Amino acid sequence: MNNQYCKVFVILILISIIFPIAAQPKLSREKVDQNISMKIPESFLPMSQSDMVSRYNAYRKPLAMYTSDDRQIDLGINENSSPWAGEDLEILRDFYRANISNLFTEVNFINDEITVIADRRYAVFEFTSKVSDENQTFGGVKSAISKYNYIMYTIRNNKVLLFNFSAPIRAKATWQEAAKEMMESVRVK
Repeated sequence: MNNQYCKVFVILILISIIFPIAAQPKLSREKVDQNISMKIPESFLPMSQSDMVSRYNAYRKPLAMYTSDDRQIDLGINENSSPWAGEDLEILRDFYRANISNLFTEVNFINDEITVIADRRYAVFEFTSKVSDENQTFGGVKSAISKYNYIMYTIRNNKVLLFNFSAPIRAKATWQEAAKEMMESVRVK
């Protein structure tokens, strides 16, 4: 009987090594600006200007950018200057879905919906993406970058607000629930 318990114990240890249980990142509410707040991982840091310039090609500075201490996981909040009317969220959703599909070599949507959070409507896209290097590199081996993404859009004062979370695909299991909690915590005045 003791031998059987030992076998079960060893199997459980092996399973925990092969499939580690990911600790849920601890979140706390932050004011992004005077009208926007949301929960952000306590371990995240505001992204430096040099990081933003080297990692993201944007013509205007985002409202806020945060990154993990290893610079692998990012959370960005931005406002688009293009005008949109409040009742055009369905058109905006279709427009951004097409853009997302064209940005990546491969996209697998996990969630694609319009939802209401704290009395505000959002277009939500949760997906995994892959970008393959079409120019074969050393020895003809193609390189690819795979990510887990959670993006929300809403319209405020006829402008589009964008909330964007991205992580390497290998971190999806750890961050998927936290990303959802972060996005569902967004409050916009």
